[in-house]
Amino acid sequence: MDDPHTSTTSHAINALIRVRALAAGYEYISTLIKERVHQTGPEWLREAQVIRLIDNYLRSSIPFVYLHAPLEQQRGPDSRVDIESPQGRAL
Repeated sequence: MDDPHTSTTSHAINALIRVRALAAGYEYISTLIKERVHQTGPEWLREAQVIRLIDNYLRSSIPFVYLHAPLEQQRGPDSRVDIESPQGRAL
């Protein structure tokens, strides 16, 4: 079973990757992640197209998925993307 802090950290990292990819002008992202992260992540990640399912990645007994997701900014409060650099924020 995964540690809840690990899940929170994974979701935060995925959100940051999305923000930075948008800021850099990318339109899509492809990634290999744990299937659980795909199922429990933010909407943009849950709705990503699964290209391939890998049941036992590196003999870890953990299923992974290879995803392809559009990065366009979506409408709605749950999908708001703040593309300001984390270094530019006041503490």
